[in-house]
Parts: sequence; C-alpha cells; structure tokens
Amino acid sequence: MPHMKYKTYLGVMVLLVSTFIYGQSVLQLTPSDGTGATELITQIMADTTANGGIPADRVYELQSGSVYLATQTFYVEQQYSLRLKSSG
Repeated sequence: MPHMKYKTYLGVMVLLVSTFIYGQSVLQLTPSDGTGATELITQIMADTTANGGIPADRVYELQSGSVYLATQTFYVEQQYSLRLKSSG
C-alpha cells in the first residue's frame, strides 16, 4: 500500500507540472524591422490593450538571435507578471 501512495503523489505532481508547462498562452513577438509597429513595448502594449491587461498565462516569446528594440518604458502593475522567453 505505501507504494500506491507514492504513485498517486507522483501522478498528481506530473499533472500539475504538465498543466504549468502546457497551460501557457505563448505570443511570438516580431523582431524589429525599424518600424514603430515592431518595437518591443508597442507589441506588448497592443496585446495588453486587446486583453484588458496581461493575461495570467501569457508568455511573450522572442526569436533567438533576433534584434528587438525597446524605446519606451513599460510599467507592469503589481498584480501582473511579465514573462519573456527565447525560442532557442
């Protein structure tokens, strides 16, 4: 019986971790091409405006090896988290 308890615990942990890993809403941002539309903060602000803030599960993905320009200051309210990751 003790082995069954550990298997149950392990199963619950696997489900929680997989929910965390796959429960993210990833938005791929466009690398800078010199226009204002591809500026990093402009893209994030467009997403937050459309969604009424940063969605709780949102992760912004930057393409590895690409250039992103940030020419503005972006303030994140305390109740939100800004998550960035690289595709590489």
